[in-house]
Amino acid sequence: MKILQVVTHFDFGGAENHVRELSNELAAQAHDVYLVGPSGKQIKLLNQKVHFVQASQLSKLLVFQTFFLIYLIKKHQIEVIHAHQRLSILAACWAGFITGTPVVATVHGRVRFDLRSSFSRTRTSKIIFVSHQVLKVSKYYSEINHKSVVIPNGINFQKVIPKRIPYGMAYISRMDSHHKEVVDMLIGLMPDVTASFPQASLWIFGEGKQVEYLKKVASQLNQSLHREVVRICGYVENFNQQDILPELVLGVGRVAVESLANGLNVISMNCKRMGSIVNLRNYSAYRLNNFVDINGIPPTRESLLSEINKFFQNRVQYKDESILIREKVIQEFNIKTITLQTMNVYSEATQKQLQKNVTSSSSHTC
Repeated sequence: MKILQVVTHFDFGGAENHVRELSNELAAQAHDVYLVGPSGKQIKLLNQKVHFVQASQLSKLLVFQTFFLIYLIKKHQIEVIHAHQRLSILAACWAGFITGTPVVATVHGRVRFDLRSSFSRTRTSKIIFVSHQVLKVSKYYSEINHKSVVIPNGINFQKVIPKRIPYGMAYISRMDSHHKEVVDMLIGLMPDVTASFPQASLWIFGEGKQVEYLKKVASQLNQSLHREVVRICGYVENFNQQDILPELVLGVGRVAVESLANGLNVISMNCKRMGSIVNLRNYSAYRLNNFVDINGIPPTRESLLSEINKFFQNRVQYKDESILIREKVIQEFNIKTITLQTMNVYSEATQKQLQKNVTSSSSHTC
């Protein structure tokens, strides 16, 4: 099948990582994949069989991106468009409408952002969600439920489990103003954590406007504790392929999935929702909602410290559970399995478009 993947950003982030992994696997399965997006760090991680088409600065304008997509659709005889992120979804819907090409959209964030335009909600043939809850609570649920399906982001995984850094914790994210508050809080907790667990360390992965600020805060804390307790690691190209990693990761979504697939333990937590340690009892519930605690409230110093202490006090038990959880994650989130599920969505979308074209042709004939 000839598939056009369209993405607004192609640097660091869960959606971008997923587009790259999906495109690579589609190409590996002998599909003809064209990927349109801006320049970014993901490009060098693409399978050589994927045709990357760099979008120009003008493509930030809806009309230019739409006509550029129309040109590519006609030139390469594209059979289905798969769009990610708001502007790309809207442009893909217009291009699909004009060319009669089915459009599949993945909602990586919230419906009110990714499908804000009524045209996007109307013209998409199929909509993929990575979380049951995001679909369920959408105010557009009744409008889009009939053509929506939940498929989590797929991952590649290592056959060998990386070595765990004892009492090490990791936070992985874009370092923007929202995540800065959480990282600030984590750094501020380290004197309390190390008082109970002297070996404890905090590893911060990611880049963004707040990195320099966090480096200063981390440096001040390290000086006061007379050792490097907090490490600001910056951008890491392939976190899930490192040989050695902190044993505990704080995160949700793709970060949580990749960490669990590496045999690490995870506390479900981001700047908006504080959850708990992922274990065998709560795994199924977390899996349904992209490892976000949908009932959680924003993290506080007290809730964070409590969950960290609980993990370190029972780290051997949680390590044993992590091996069993890893087996579940590898089975359920394997990129090969997720790609096959996505291909089924493409097939349904193209069949739906074909029926629409036949109906339209019959109407004109009559």
